[in-house]
Amino acid sequence: MFSVHQKGAAIIAGISSNVTMDSKRNGSTSATASSASASAEDEVPVEETLFNLKNLMLNPIKSAPPSNKLKIVTRSAVERFNLTVEEPISFQWLENYYKIRHAGMEFKIYHANNTFDFLQKITSQNELDEAIRLHKLRSKDSKFRLSIVPKIEGNSDEVLMRPDPRGIFHGINYEDTYSETGTSAFTVAMVPIRQRLQEVLSQTTDIPMPPTDWREGACIGQGAHGRVLLCIDTETHEHLVVKKIFAKGEVSSMRRRMFNLAEEISMLSKLSHENIVKYRGVIISDTCVNIFMEYMTAGSLYDEINKKGFGALSPKSSVETTRQILRGLEYLHDLEIVHRYHIKSANILRHAYPVVFKIGDFGSAQYYRALASLNSIDYSSTPHYTAPELVKSNHPYDDKADIWSMGIVMIEMLTKKPPYSDIEPNAVLFKIAEGPIKYKLPDDCPQSLANVIAIMLNVNPRKRPSAKELLKMDVFS
Repeated sequence: MFSVHQKGAAIIAGISSNVTMDSKRNGSTSATASSASASAEDEVPVEETLFNLKNLMLNPIKSAPPSNKLKIVTRSAVERFNLTVEEPISFQWLENYYKIRHAGMEFKIYHANNTFDFLQKITSQNELDEAIRLHKLRSKDSKFRLSIVPKIEGNSDEVLMRPDPRGIFHGINYEDTYSETGTSAFTVAMVPIRQRLQEVLSQTTDIPMPPTDWREGACIGQGAHGRVLLCIDTETHEHLVVKKIFAKGEVSSMRRRMFNLAEEISMLSKLSHENIVKYRGVIISDTCVNIFMEYMTAGSLYDEINKKGFGALSPKSSVETTRQILRGLEYLHDLEIVHRYHIKSANILRHAYPVVFKIGDFGSAQYYRALASLNSIDYSSTPHYTAPELVKSNHPYDDKADIWSMGIVMIEMLTKKPPYSDIEPNAVLFKIAEGPIKYKLPDDCPQSLANVIAIMLNVNPRKRPSAKELLKMDVFS
């Protein structure tokens, strides 16, 4: 058995041998490699070497501190590139970098998740710092993703389409239009449609048509994707609403994106359920996509609670409203369509009489990507309805995210406000990510209803019930 000194000598001999071999391999002319007669005074005593070796064993070299660099994946309309930056990151530096990289063009910056479904606008140093902090709540494999969009100067609503002297707009039905290549616009490549959705579309015979001549009235809404106006079909005198999406960018690319959006709307117009707003079709002008939809006479649930002064709903009314929306969600989820930009009170619309609630502004993934592409994803979305898995784990939108959002809407119906309505939007995201969500229901809320809200707001999406399962519960039966 070796003594400690023998072991140490053996280790040292091995180290010396390796150094000598490495020196010869590298062509070194050091005394160790070239001379067999090194002087004794140049040699390191064995005792000193063993002492150093003991120190090394008792006080091993500490590993290098973790890198303080952040890897940024940036996506724009023209490219996707990686960037590694030392922290802390200056927002002004980041803005200037993107500007220089793109020949002086100024950009709007958005923080995104892996699928770019979740977008958080960044306009200041504080918002950048909070976005990075939010990013670090995610998994270690997550990358910090940014989406950049050119800032459009001037009036972004300027459009070549104009009414005639009588105030009537004229359009050509999308299904009668053809692309520049001479082929039907329906030949534009699409992601394969889900089997169940394909079955429903193939069985649909009653396909609504958009008006070819219409008058536009008052603007009743303006949001992230465009303006919404009242309109009337001059042939049938039917009241509709038209959502005007104004396209921006290079002409040929813009036309392609407009046709992609039109194809999605044409598909969605074939869907029919009593609790989803009916799409009536689409008309394309030079720089605008006009999406026609059913006119909901009593406005949104948000308007009823906040703008019209009616306040919170009773538990009974809240249950009935939720039941109707769950029916609409069950229909959409069965077709593998999720709402994507949150079920929220502003997207729940109603008729005055008979009282019917419907889901508005729904669409498939391609629909929302096309919308974002056309209007530079200038979102001013409310984060209060966002499911936690979307914020902290790069989880893509699915039907369970809609269930969470509907749970938040139920709290809003009962209390007038969603949770965390009194704090800054970016701070809301941290509250949701850190969880569990905090809220207080009114005293007259039945325990059975409180229990349903609690399971809809389970932080684990796998433990949330589906719309179908919720409708079977006693509270909604």
